[in-house]
Amino acid sequence: MLGQSLVVLALLAASSLLTGCSSTTSNRQASRAAKCTDELLRGVNQQASGASTAAVRHYVSVTYCDRFARNGWVYADGALSIAAQRWLLRGGRCATATPGGTAKTVPCESLRSPGEPIECAMLHHVRKSEVRTYVAGLPRDTRCDDGTPLDALGVP
Repeated sequence: MLGQSLVVLALLAASSLLTGCSSTTSNRQASRAAKCTDELLRGVNQQASGASTAAVRHYVSVTYCDRFARNGWVYADGALSIAAQRWLLRGGRCATATPGGTAKTVPCESLRSPGEPIECAMLHHVRKSEVRTYVAGLPRDTRCDDGTPLDALGVP
């Protein structure tokens, strides 16, 4: 009887510990998502959109930061991992015509012509060290669509 009680106590303790870990992970993700939202909205004139500040924050959080935090792409200070940029590029889908005239869906990244600017909005919020490595793998004539010099991208 005492042995069974100890087993039950051990199971309860393990269950509490696992629940605490899950709660800690959820809290960490929520905190990182909130800091990511702050980071993405830093320097943005939210009133220019005509939407309320709360609506803009909610959109950025749900569309980007919650997903990024769940995937482990947000650092504790809200800066993003380069994985967020890669997801954004892979996620875009474009239609193109095949020689037979039928439409074909392909990643938008694959349609970028040499010398065409890259989308840099997300790169402003990625760790500078990761941006440098990412940019080093791009063609030499690469430039940002918003005119930002490549060496000015990223956060410390």
